[in-house]
Amino acid sequence: MQQRISKLSAALLAAGLTSSASAAVFMPDPGPLYFQFTNLEQIDTRVDGSGNPVNGISNGAAGTEGNWGIVQLSSFRLGTPVNGGAQVIGNDIDNAGTPVDFSDGVFPTLFNQITGIFWDVQQTSVTTSGTVVELASTGGFLDLWYDEPGLAGGGTDVAIGSAVPGDRTGPNAFTGFTDGVFLGRLAFASGIDPLDGTTTVQGEVDLSLTNNSGFADSYGNVVADVDGDGIEYEPIDDGAWSLLLDSDYFGTVFGTRDVRFSTKLDTNTGWDGGDPGVLGFTSNDPGRAFVVPEPTSLALMGLGLMGVGFGSRLRARKA
Repeated sequence: MQQRISKLSAALLAAGLTSSASAAVFMPDPGPLYFQFTNLEQIDTRVDGSGNPVNGISNGAAGTEGNWGIVQLSSFRLGTPVNGGAQVIGNDIDNAGTPVDFSDGVFPTLFNQITGIFWDVQQTSVTTSGTVVELASTGGFLDLWYDEPGLAGGGTDVAIGSAVPGDRTGPNAFTGFTDGVFLGRLAFASGIDPLDGTTTVQGEVDLSLTNNSGFADSYGNVVADVDGDGIEYEPIDDGAWSLLLDSDYFGTVFGTRDVRFSTKLDTNTGWDGGDPGVLGFTSNDPGRAFVVPEPTSLALMGLGLMGVGFGSRLRARKA
């Protein structure tokens, strides 16, 4: 029978495994985090004769989906909690002009990057009114990777402006964007629509506009056991950031969530698909998370607690 372990046990395990896998990885500071990222993506707005979403974009293998894209994170800032704080429905994090903690290609060394791919988003509703298309989706994942060329397993630098859909090599694989050190996987989660527990992403696009043509909003949760081996938060298999981002910070009517996304879409015809209903977009989006202490810090705390417990038992035996 597979054995699942607690976060603290995972942290203790991480302390012994991270040195070779992620010693050079940028680790965000604990606390509220506000980050910016750029997307290139495709959205399938087609429906069949019965009005059902087609979800006909090839995912690089045998399957299909309604939305996918690549991401490049440009900066991290220390955020400011708003609307109540942890586990309050509707709470959020703002940047409030705080200093940049990470900037793509600048800190901590030149040419380090955080990139990734989001994939397997399935449209559940596509409704057109005039030139405005309203969208609701379910499912979907976001994989993040850290590149620092020159190091062992450091990955490669990429320019997102040069990426084309044909660079996708698999459902969650894209040349240059999914190499280096695996940081973790987020599963898009319900909560953005308080009346529908199956909707993970919702938004709209206005087909009459060429810029600022739409938006999409969503939440995400850390996938603690990416490889399905029954052990959670393994730095190599489940991601070097998997434990850091699993905070349950954002409150929704369907439970707490780890990450919050807000997406503003601009038309990008270079990413249009072969069918007129598969549209291409670019976005420069804010994301928010709450970073918990690094696994090594938790491990030291855990070892300290173990020592306290051992000392208490020893004193009890001597009494």
